[in-house]
Amino acid sequence: FIDWQVLKDTPEKGVYHPVSSHPIVDSQVSLWLIEASLRASDASSSPLNIIVQTPALFPFNVKSTIVGKLSPNSRLEISRQGLDSNVVVLK
Repeated sequence: FIDWQVLKDTPEKGVYHPVSSHPIVDSQVSLWLIEASLRASDASSSPLNIIVQTPALFPFNVKSTIVGKLSPNSRLEISRQGLDSNVVVLK
C-alpha cells in the first residue's frame, strides 16, 4: 500500500498513516465505484450517504453531490426517501 501511495510509512516499524483521499472527478468512475460497492456488499440498495462513506472505497473520495448524474445510468437508479435521504438501487 505504500508503493500505491495509499499509506505512508512512519519512523516506528509497523505503523502507517493514511494519505489524503483521492477525489474522483469523473462521474462515470464515481458511478462505477458506487455500483461496485453495492455489488460487493451483496446489497441491492443503500443510502447514498452511507455508500460514499464506506471504508471499502478507501482511498477514494466519491462525492454525494453526483445525485443528478445517477438518473441516466442504465444499472443504477435513485429514489428519494424522506426530506434529505437518497437511496441508490441496483436495477
